[in-house]
Amino acid sequence: YNILKEPIIAFREDLFHLRDLAQHQALIEQSDLVLISAGVNDLRYGRADPMTLHNHLKHFTSKFRTEFIFDAITPLNLSADPYFELNDRIDNLNELLLHLSLRSANFHLFDNLNFGLPHLARDGLHLNNTGKSIVTACWVDSILISLGFRKGSLPLRRPFLDLYYDYMNSFGFGFG
Repeated sequence: YNILKEPIIAFREDLFHLRDLAQHQALIEQSDLVLISAGVNDLRYGRADPMTLHNHLKHFTSKFRTEFIFDAITPLNLSADPYFELNDRIDNLNELLLHLSLRSANFHLFDNLNFGLPHLARDGLHLNNTGKSIVTACWVDSILISLGFRKGSLPLRRPFLDLYYDYMNSFGFGFG
């Protein structure tokens, strides 16, 4: 017995941009859950502004009843000088998406707490084999949590948790 609408469908593109989400609208409409792990190409190659990406995701995801989980973008290798400015934009986008997840019923940010710079290849951008295994394990766990098959909350790193607690405390909840 399958409680999901359809069997699990996965698609991968090597140079995916968030602006291209609409190309997958038919699949998204049929899905219970969509995991998005993208954004660095928009920031790096498309030179997209973090607020523009935030607004695009906010507008796009609000059209669906589908639940979206977004894998926070990991900062790139700091020793790779061309990427240093990019890390500021990555951090800014992640923070904007955390705020979106706090205000949206169907958009949730998660972060791979076990992933770090040692899991990147020498180029400081792509995953090495260990990194691929770590990311995959986190994705599976986050999907199971989101679908209610595993207890717990989606993983978030400490700075994100602090922002979350500040947000909840602004409504009088005693967090933190």
